[in-house]
Amino acid sequence: LKIQLEEPDFQNQLIDTYFPTITNVPFTKEELDYIAHAPILKIGCIVGMAPISYLNEKTGKIEGIMIDFYERIAENSGLQFEYIPISVDKNPILAMKNDQLDMVGGIIKLDRNLSNRHGNLSREILNCEVALYGQRNLDFHENGSYKIAILKEWTVFKEYIEKKFPNFEITYYSTPR
Repeated sequence: LKIQLEEPDFQNQLIDTYFPTITNVPFTKEELDYIAHAPILKIGCIVGMAPISYLNEKTGKIEGIMIDFYERIAENSGLQFEYIPISVDKNPILAMKNDQLDMVGGIIKLDRNLSNRHGNLSREILNCEVALYGQRNLDFHENGSYKIAILKEWTVFKEYIEKKFPNFEITYYSTPR
């Protein structure tokens, strides 16, 4: 117990040291060949969706959970990624087709994305539901009629909300303030 308190990652370090095959992702010969000759892959990242992906104003770099995910893949596989920003008001599938991206991360599962012929949609790598925030005395019901506010550029959320909560009235704002 004392070791865990002093060094919370101690067990993982032991496994990495003495059982590296458990933690290393085994690749097939074909995958290793692809990795060895792969170009830098262009990853479209939808900015404006903090903490999933966003543009850090100070550094000018794209950051967030999706970037951490890709960096972990790069670390474990040897693949290299270039992150290309996609505005939150753009259709990420069309951005992939038009901007010649290899992948787009952090898209929302909508019917238009599921039936798209320009690529394949993977299983979820990050599953997060949209949560609504309301007044304390509000007894929320999915089929109720409510007024909600979203940012104007969040067109993908508009589509999601219209489908999941058809009785909601959406008001649009330019800024979150």
